[in-house]
Amino acid sequence: MNPTLTYLLARKMWLVPGVAVWGDLANFEAEFIISEANGAAKRILHSNCLLGGSAQTVTFADLTDHRGNKLPPTILNASVVAIPRGNVGVIAQGNVAPDSFRVARVTPSTQAVTADLLIIEMG
Repeated sequence: MNPTLTYLLARKMWLVPGVAVWGDLANFEAEFIISEANGAAKRILHSNCLLGGSAQTVTFADLTDHRGNKLPPTILNASVVAIPRGNVGVIAQGNVAPDSFRVARVTPSTQAVTADLLIIEMG
């Protein structure tokens, strides 16, 4: 079998249709580098934080795929692709956690927009 096809088929995928997206895109993603010294122990920490916008967090356990199956409560190393159904763009914003992710409209709008989500477990 083709190695690329084998790789793609080995991953779990879910298509979730018709998700209402009301969150707005964050204005800025700040990145922090912090150094810490406590006696002999020295550390460098890296973190990022989304500032602005209205957060819409979606948990995997609340979603149902196009076949009517509930998604598992945790998906390790997931990738989320948002497919907008209208003129307003939709993206998955920030890092995807094992149990949830953030979605946002790209253009500010007064009402929720609808999007389909393709969720892929990257292994």
